[in-house]
Amino acid sequence: MALFSKISDIIQKKPKEIPLISIIIPVYNTTKDDIKEAFDSLLNQTIGFEKLEIIFVNDKSTKTSGVDLIKEYKNKYSNVLLFNNKQKKYDGPTRNNGLKHATGKYVMFLDDDDKYLSNACEFLYNIIEAEDVDVVNGNYIDTYTNKKVNWENQNIIHYKTKIRTIDENPNLLGISPYLCTKIYRRSFLIENNLEFEEGLKISSDKIFNFKILFKANGIIFVNEPIVIYNRDTTNGFSKSLDYSYDKLKILIKVYTYCYELFKKELPEACHILLDDVNYITKYVLNTTLDRDEFKNFVEDLHVFFKEYVSNNKTRKNHKYHKIIKHIANNDYTNAYYEYIDFRNEKLIFKTNPIEKPRKDIYSKDFDDILVSVIIPVYNGERYLNSCLNSIHDQSLKNMEIICIDDNSTDNSLNILKQHSKIDKRMRVIHIKENHGVSATRNIGIKYAKGKYLTFVDCDDWLDSMALDTATKISQENNLDIFFFNRTLYTKKESKIENKNDTIYDYLKEYENKLIKNTNIDLSVLFKNYSSATGKLYLTSFIKNNSIRFNPRRTYCDNLFSIITFLKAKNVKITVNSYYNQRIHEKTYDACRDNTMCDNISMLKDMLNIFRQVTPLYEAYHEKFYNYMMDILRKTLYKIDSQYMLEYFKSTQEFIGECIGKNHLDKDIIQSLNKNNLLYYTYIKESIDKPDKSRITIPISIVIYARNMLEKEIFEVIHNIAEQTFEFPLLRLVFIDNNSKITDTMNIKKYSKIFPNIEYIRTNRDYDETQLYNIIPNYITTPYVMFLNPELFYVNTAIKNMFRSIRKDNMNMISGIVEKSDTIYNTLLWTKLFKTKYLDDNVNFYEDKNHMINVEYNINDKKGIINTNIPIIKSE
Repeated sequence: MALFSKISDIIQKKPKEIPLISIIIPVYNTTKDDIKEAFDSLLNQTIGFEKLEIIFVNDKSTKTSGVDLIKEYKNKYSNVLLFNNKQKKYDGPTRNNGLKHATGKYVMFLDDDDKYLSNACEFLYNIIEAEDVDVVNGNYIDTYTNKKVNWENQNIIHYKTKIRTIDENPNLLGISPYLCTKIYRRSFLIENNLEFEEGLKISSDKIFNFKILFKANGIIFVNEPIVIYNRDTTNGFSKSLDYSYDKLKILIKVYTYCYELFKKELPEACHILLDDVNYITKYVLNTTLDRDEFKNFVEDLHVFFKEYVSNNKTRKNHKYHKIIKHIANNDYTNAYYEYIDFRNEKLIFKTNPIEKPRKDIYSKDFDDILVSVIIPVYNGERYLNSCLNSIHDQSLKNMEIICIDDNSTDNSLNILKQHSKIDKRMRVIHIKENHGVSATRNIGIKYAKGKYLTFVDCDDWLDSMALDTATKISQENNLDIFFFNRTLYTKKESKIENKNDTIYDYLKEYENKLIKNTNIDLSVLFKNYSSATGKLYLTSFIKNNSIRFNPRRTYCDNLFSIITFLKAKNVKITVNSYYNQRIHEKTYDACRDNTMCDNISMLKDMLNIFRQVTPLYEAYHEKFYNYMMDILRKTLYKIDSQYMLEYFKSTQEFIGECIGKNHLDKDIIQSLNKNNLLYYTYIKESIDKPDKSRITIPISIVIYARNMLEKEIFEVIHNIAEQTFEFPLLRLVFIDNNSKITDTMNIKKYSKIFPNIEYIRTNRDYDETQLYNIIPNYITTPYVMFLNPELFYVNTAIKNMFRSIRKDNMNMISGIVEKSDTIYNTLLWTKLFKTKYLDDNVNFYEDKNHMINVEYNINDKKGIINTNIPIIKSE
């Protein structure tokens, strides 16, 4: 029933009751999406949302989208409260403000970008209520590792550990202070005046947690995940720790306070806190400090470090033992040299200069440059050092490094300048306005002096022998282009197996052979062949042929790669991988915005190239047209829903030109495979609008459209377009009888463009169930489904349902809500009907929870089947 409530959003306002748990959520500049995720996790609590008191405290946010959504929740639910700090106070004091207003028997905390597991509140409540303790600690799932945190380092091997006071098992002090895994007895907090320390921007939860554990009379640790912790990290640190001296000073203050607390409350457990010396050292080594700042740090914490070194219970880290030893001895000078050496080795630069250059960095200029390495840079600070290190460390030394900063807004330019000071081969060019990767690469080509050139993206890196190997092979074979394979890596740089660039699956037969565009199947150009990286080009070949990147923002690599391959006289390929490509969100999904319309310009350019060379067109036009339609079809389904209409209009214009201006209709039709021909016919009908469609549509999807906003309309269309069932084979029927004129116009705008979208407005004032009961009068397809505009189909839903209903010749088939074991026998939106059966045997009704359900004719239940096919997305 909880899942049912979630899907239909039927939780209604009720008179306020005394809550079982107050949940306090500090908010600062939180996005609307993060707030929604956090709040949805509260709505879904198995304990019952109405038994919770939700207290949001806004810490003077300057971005209001998240706060505006909270205000909507506050107006809708009587148990949602919102308080505002008069001035910015950071998390600790903000939580104090929430505690002041809490009325629940128990208190929990949730960060605004995290989310509870569905049973979190009920699980912790049942334990603290039954066991008569002051605090229960759970575990969490870390999004950085996607795993439950390991407690074995604290010698906790049992699922559940109960103690009366912390001195019974001091190792439990080493458990993470992360607040969102815990539940507290509120009376215990009040009686002991337990609050968060004021004036701390970070780490106030650490002090609060230790004070709780030292005071509590009854503590339970349960190794069960409670919350999903959204740890956006760099080098293992939380996103709140951004390596500044100001935050380092706060850490010093926090650890000084905690150390005094340990010595007072439980001195024999000091080694547990002292183990954080390794954490502090790692933080310092990732922070840019001048001499005075580093000296202040040593003076403030050298006693703490000394205790760590001398305590035989602490865990020693050999990686940092030299610098830790110098700090413990208050030997600022040698500690600083170790600090400089470490940072020069890792090249983790920020804004201040590093005083000792790396000894192995090259400091010689070359008159006769062999390779120009061109690196376009835009907001690449996170991975730029790794990229540049790989270039510095090349076994080939005779090269120049051209870095073009495309008006980065982060620290990229400072990092480039620091590297250029210690490598004389490096040239930094700064563009004052952002122009995109195409323009920056073209600048690199303009200034390249090397015999060869190569492109490296600022978040990728080369193997140390890459350029040496590539130049030797290129020189020996007089090559215009040398291809080398690539290896893909995740954010944490763990190798993804079997993910090498698939171009080489098609080119293995050509490995180590000298190839030309005349002795290779050029259909490989329409495979996965696009990136300009991972190749060594002869510079004179590029410049003499005036080959440049198209200045468009996206899809610039595709055309560049094809032109260079077609013009090259000598090419060689190796399946050996020398280029390492980092995979993250940008790589996986690139962009889904309106820049995807650029791929139509790219296709036009490619078509013109092939049509200008008759032998090429005759040999490869079939492969090209399928490649073209694949891109047009898949982009429509992939592009962000708000840009679907714009992209489809651009597609219509392009296909219209192909048919009218270029007279290519016959060639295209004869070339296409089944799915691409279907989509091509669909586009033509959207242009021609024939009286009778050439496409036989089997399924209609009915959407109750009263007062739908335009955003909701295109989200519904996009969700259906994403189906693995081909979009042109689905008719979308928006039906209503009383919408505002503006909403009606929004739907009509889409129905005029997309030939399979229909808008029906009835003359009588029907309610929703009455509309559904008369819908067979308007449906011409043999099958029909219904979709609530607030819900979304699973991508495979329609294909799987249609296959099943036809296979068994059923009258009606029911599926389930995703991730649910329950088969809903009455819920309308999980069903596919034969239209005739629907008309003769089915009535709709609305239950007490405002859900539309199905009632069958008692005389004809034949041909009905319930399945576990996922139909509706659970989130």
